[in-house]
Amino acid sequence: MTRMAMCATLSVVLAFLSACQKQPEVDGKPVSEWIALLRHDDWSVQGQAIGVLVRMDSAAVPFLIEALQSRDPSVRRGAVAALGRIGAHAAPAKDALLRRIAREEVPPIRARILEALLAIDPGAAEVRQEFTKRLRDREEEVRDAARRALEALSPPPKPPAPADVGRGPAAEEGFALREAAAAEVEKIAPGTAFGVVAEVVRENRRAIIVWPAIRAGKIIDDDRVAFVFARQGDGPWVLQAGNLLVSSQDGPAKLSEALGGADQQRLIRPCGVPRAELAAYLRAQGCAFRDALRAGEAGRAMEAYEKLTRAFSFPMAAYSDLLPKWLSQGRLCEPALVLDPACSGASCRFTLGEGETAEPGSAALQACGSGEVIAELGKSP
Repeated sequence: MTRMAMCATLSVVLAFLSACQKQPEVDGKPVSEWIALLRHDDWSVQGQAIGVLVRMDSAAVPFLIEALQSRDPSVRRGAVAALGRIGAHAAPAKDALLRRIAREEVPPIRARILEALLAIDPGAAEVRQEFTKRLRDREEEVRDAARRALEALSPPPKPPAPADVGRGPAAEEGFALREAAAAEVEKIAPGTAFGVVAEVVRENRRAIIVWPAIRAGKIIDDDRVAFVFARQGDGPWVLQAGNLLVSSQDGPAKLSEALGGADQQRLIRPCGVPRAELAAYLRAQGCAFRDALRAGEAGRAMEAYEKLTRAFSFPMAAYSDLLPKWLSQGRLCEPALVLDPACSGASCRFTLGEGETAEPGSAALQACGSGEVIAELGKSP
């Protein structure tokens, strides 16, 4: 069936439902028109439609249940996302979601249905049974969603937080080596402004990872380097290894060697942005970097860079050249990176740019601090 025919089928179903009951309206549009926008090619329009349907709350639920029958996967995915965000008020959709997952052929939608069921009626026996059943799903994404749902229902005792997630006292210590690093950078490259990515502590040694980026108003290169210091007791920090190139394939090994071992390392850095704010955060700080660079305000540009590193995992911020290259090209400002607003799993589609130059991809997200970070970027499947 063609896309046009699929759209016509959905319109007929929604029109039939509309004849049976009065449709709620938002901004002058009935609910059926907002559901129709779930098939829009622009993700931002889809996201706006989902947001409106969530605001309609239980009034939208009967129409979203009908939308689950659509032949268009974009409509089904958007309906599932809206029902999950409505939560307990979408309880009448539980049985329809269970029927949908039994015949759903698109793995990401099956995974999103499990997440929606967890938000809507996690205590129902048939919902728990579905979670258990989907542990044997043929697709890893669905199995992972089922596992996360069961863990949420019976959370295990929390282990000590890993040292590299940027939480707790370690993240609150602040950067102790900024002034020491400034002195070393000035010796090597006078007049160079730098931004701090993180500090890593092991026993009596402490490394600071920086991007010496701007000199004479221009970005000089993409390299991140580390300076490793040591001290005894409350004595002064003494340089042990300087200007170590870490943004390379052997960067982690170089850093561990300079710290005296790969074990017992403690990472210090702020990290995490709420998912709903991530795209806007990247654009705001990307534009702040660009504008400051154009104005010749290197210090303000590096402040924006440090804020941007909070949106990326430590390996991406420290070892990958992606963020410096994007900043050099102005790619985080105009055109901007846009995340799929319907995404609720661990991997989200995105576009970077607009029009014919737009680049689609997928971003793996992981929890960090008070939000999430981009842990990996790849091409869309």
